Amino acid sequence: MECGLAHARVNTTKSMLGHGLSAAGATELAATVLQMRAGRLHPCRNLDEPIEPRLAWVGATAEPHRVQAELSLSMGFGGINSAVCLRSI
Repeated sequence: MECGLAHARVNTTKSMLGHGLSAAGATELAATVLQMRAGRLHPCRNLDEPIEPRLAWVGATAEPHRVQAELSLSMGFGGINSAVCLRSI
């Protein structure tokens, strides 16, 4: 199975929910699972000009997308960081 940068979609949960503080990892994981189950990617609010336009950012509205694998990254205040990789079965 080939998975390259061209197939990766990028979005942000923080743009909709704000700072999760110590719950950032759990909040991001819940959003990731919900996206996988719904077959939709949530939008990136207020993203008009991405810093890295070569990435496939999700726009201002949710997009239908069959998600096979997701990487969930969370960075909370004080070094409360997590990275979880999920895959559909």
